[in-house]
Order: sequence, then C-alpha cells, then structure tokens
Amino acid sequence: MIWTAGLVALAGVGCAEGVTADPFVFDSGLYELATVGMEGDCVLEDAISAGNEYVGNVQRVGLAVSDTSVTMTVCDDFFPDDCMPESFIEPISMVRDGDSLLAQQPSWPVPGCLCFEDYLGSREVDGQVVEDGKAELRWTFTLPAPPAGCTCAAVACSAMVSQRLLVLGD
Repeated sequence: MIWTAGLVALAGVGCAEGVTADPFVFDSGLYELATVGMEGDCVLEDAISAGNEYVGNVQRVGLAVSDTSVTMTVCDDFFPDDCMPESFIEPISMVRDGDSLLAQQPSWPVPGCLCFEDYLGSREVDGQVVEDGKAELRWTFTLPAPPAGCTCAAVACSAMVSQRLLVLGD
C-alpha cells in the first residue's frame, strides 16, 4: 500500500511539472501609466511620457497588444476620449512572452537635447503582467556625456524608473 501511495504521489508531481498557467488577460485599449518610483541621477525628459518623469506622474497611454508584442503609445491629453498620439514621443514596442514584457534599445536617441551629432543612450524595460489588465514596468536608462556642440546641459548618468500600467475602466 505504501508503494501505491508513493507511485500516485510521484505521478502527480510528474504531471504537475508540465502544466503552465495561462497568461493574465492583457488586452488592447487605454491604460493609465503611473510612475511609482525613481532611482538615479538622470533628468528624464520625454523618455517615457510627456514632460519630465517624477514619482506620481500619471499619463494616459494606448496599448496595441498581441500574443507576442505590446506597443505603447503616449496619448496627447488635449484629446480626452481617444488616444491621439503625443507628437514628440515615439511608440515603444515590447516583446511579450506570456506575462513578461521586454524591450532593449542600446542605441536610443536621447530626447530633449539638440546636438550636431547623434546623442545616443540606452533604454531597457523589463515588465510583468501581474494580474488581469495590470502590469509593472521597470525601466533602466544609461546616458553618456553628450557630444560637443549640444544645446543642453546633460551629463553622463543612469536611472531606473518603476511604473504601473492599469487598464482604464469602461
């Protein structure tokens, strides 16, 4: 009898290993993007949403979601109903793998600094869908000193920004 109970328990463990949970529901639509934490010494202007990032910043964004990708478009707040794209911020595309969201831009054009040469930093996002209609994002930025001839007073720096994406109610 002990052998039978052991075989049943072993068979249950073997079956459970192959089971994966379905991803949370994360659909296309309008979301609230809230900045909940910042670390580092970069002043991030138009890096994610319109204006400077700061704890408490809330921005409306539109998401186009598929099984393999998520594209986030920052909405212009002048248009309260639909998501008209903010004209100075490019949409951000992330790879979706189940509940994980990832993007890497090792040659990211740093906004808000006019230069004669390209001013490139790096921007990465590591995110997780944590429940239906909700995700947490963690951004990492690295900016080198700007090239000579720039009109901004930027310095070499790094920063991490934590944000929450929450679907807006109907």
